[in-house]
Amino acid sequence: MPSTPPGSWAKLKKASARLKKAFLPPRSWVILSQLGGVFLLFVLAVSLGLEDRFSPDGRKALLAGTAFFFGATVGVAEILLRYRDEPFRAASTTPAAAYAFLNGVISLGAFALLLRYPDQILPAVKGDLVLTAFAAGFGGMMVARSKLFNFQGEGGGEYSFGPAIVLDSFLRTLDRKVDRLRSAERHRRVFDKIHVLNLNQPADFNFALDYTQVTLQSYQNLSQAEKLAYAEEIEKYRGETGLPQNLRMLATGFALLNIAGEDNFDQVMADLERSLRPAVPQNSPQ
Repeated sequence: MPSTPPGSWAKLKKASARLKKAFLPPRSWVILSQLGGVFLLFVLAVSLGLEDRFSPDGRKALLAGTAFFFGATVGVAEILLRYRDEPFRAASTTPAAAYAFLNGVISLGAFALLLRYPDQILPAVKGDLVLTAFAAGFGGMMVARSKLFNFQGEGGGEYSFGPAIVLDSFLRTLDRKVDRLRSAERHRRVFDKIHVLNLNQPADFNFALDYTQVTLQSYQNLSQAEKLAYAEEIEKYRGETGLPQNLRMLATGFALLNIAGEDNFDQVMADLERSLRPAVPQNSPQ
């Protein structure tokens, strides 16, 4: 048999890694495949007919899993909406996975509470397991914030308590951790790109600001409101003469990264660096 050329496997692995990275970060595949598996199980169960194919306890277990899946999906969606530059990269971090899992657990608990106390929380879902699963899955925190228990103090005031405060604290802590991880990655990327530009002349700085603004025209679905907001950001830092130009460009870079994402941001910065280089006459030696 012909031997494999040296380095072929290494090249194949690198090509596979680049192809995989082009779509989603590696951990995202794991998260989405798990969620997708639960969703397919739910669809299969519904297609077979819940009423005929499952016992009452089996229906409750299946719909409890459905509530968990919907709650976890809501958690992933919240992360995707909060981190605009690289939403899938943010959703692939460990704190984001914990955030989604906790949302699923909250929905699972909400499902149990709605089964036990439907009249006190949401009478409309009483006796309907499917509707209960949907309400718990997409409104888990709403159920957690319900006035489950009330007691009257000595002064006659009424107090209510529930798990919402504790759950909110955990969710905020995990979300803050995702933000810190993204902040470190964003700062490293923007600083490296802006540092290379070395904008010493005011003309170069103004050109760089105008250039980044013009690149927004390459987007086909960017709203006019987003373009205007970026233009206002540009003008604010253009007139902020109390800060060095590189710091103002750094702040502008973060604003551009929010819109462009990492790959497009790198491309814009690379092209901007080329545009700022002195033009070499064609008849001059290279």
